[in-house]
Order: sequence, then C-alpha cells, then structure tokens
Amino acid sequence: MIITALALFIVGIALMFNGLQMRKKRLQLGSTWGFRTEDTMVSDAVWKHSHSSVGLTVMFAGLGAEIAGAILLLIPAQSVTVSLTVTLCGLAWVALLYLAAKSRASEMATRIYKSSTGRR
Repeated sequence: MIITALALFIVGIALMFNGLQMRKKRLQLGSTWGFRTEDTMVSDAVWKHSHSSVGLTVMFAGLGAEIAGAILLLIPAQSVTVSLTVTLCGLAWVALLYLAAKSRASEMATRIYKSSTGRR
C-alpha cells in the first residue's frame, strides 16, 4: 500500500507541475508534456493559448492523485478492497480530468485558429 500511495504522489506532483507549466505558457510547441493533437500543433501561439486554458484542469487531476495517496497513507485500510477502491478512484479521477483537458485543449485550439485566420 505504501508503494501505491507513493506512486499516486509522484503522478500527482508530475501533473501539478505540468499544469503549472501550462498555465504559465512555458511549454514549447510539440512538448512531450502537452496535448499533441492536430488542432493544437498548428502554431506556437495556438499551442500556448490552448494549453494555458487547460492547465488548471491538469492541476486538479494531480490534486486528486495527491488526495488518494494521502488517504492511503494517513488512514490505514483494514482490507485490500478499501485500498483498491481508493486507488482506482484516484486513477479514475486523473484519467477523466486528463481526457477532459485534452478535449478542451483541442476545442480551444480550433477556436483560436479559426479566429486568427478569419474562418468560420
């Protein structure tokens, strides 16, 4: 259980750091940490604006992993079922928010690109 909690902490820290970098527009076009979709890879400006809009969502995903890890460490479970449930809930939280952020980044990139080129 300690290994699982530490793994959740590491994932949470990585996502929170990534989200902060997104918010501050520090990710470069095509970065490993970013959402590399056709819509977001159009230009550097589109990349930075679309990622800055979803950085907070990515940080919340990391916070969910941190909370799940803290629950596993601070509240000793009496059964494997409780530990597994907390772990799966933390991972589901991360996965759902990550997918939501990716979808929003792609949508935002399309909107930014269309407004900058005058297309409808």
